[in-house]
Amino acid sequence: MINVNCKSEKAYPEIKVEKKNREYAKLLLEDYAGYRSEDMAIHLYLYQSLVLDETEKELSDNLKSISKVEMHHLDMLGKTIKLLGLNPVYASISEDGFQIPWTSATVDYTTDLKKMLSVDIERESSAIDIYKRHKNLIDDKYIKNLIDRIIEDEKIHLAIFNYYYQKIFYAQ
Repeated sequence: MINVNCKSEKAYPEIKVEKKNREYAKLLLEDYAGYRSEDMAIHLYLYQSLVLDETEKELSDNLKSISKVEMHHLDMLGKTIKLLGLNPVYASISEDGFQIPWTSATVDYTTDLKKMLSVDIERESSAIDIYKRHKNLIDDKYIKNLIDRIIEDEKIHLAIFNYYYQKIFYAQ
């Protein structure tokens, strides 16, 4: 079994902000409940865990563990969004200011293992890129520290999915 904790051993930073900033909160709402969000990841990994429970038990257990880490990310982001001055609703904000509610349609409901892992790899890679982009747009040391710490976990998740992809589909 690989990295049963599914997260970095580094402590999470204290949840705080330098000052209220609704624009930063809007960016974090995308990470919180957007198309490539923590909320989507929780639902995706729990779904996959249930589908794979009887055929790929080890992977299923790791998916559950990863979803718990994603829940912690969701909680930390929600608290940060609140401190920044917005309500942590399950929606992202469009460029023209409209709320785009989270929907289960963002979850890929495939039952094909290879496609599942491909989706997981793509979504984790995309999440890391979005976090990095948001970090560059945010000038708040506390939020940057939080994003850096979340990225550490996401990189571990990406490594886990790559490990299983290689193990299952390219093992000799």
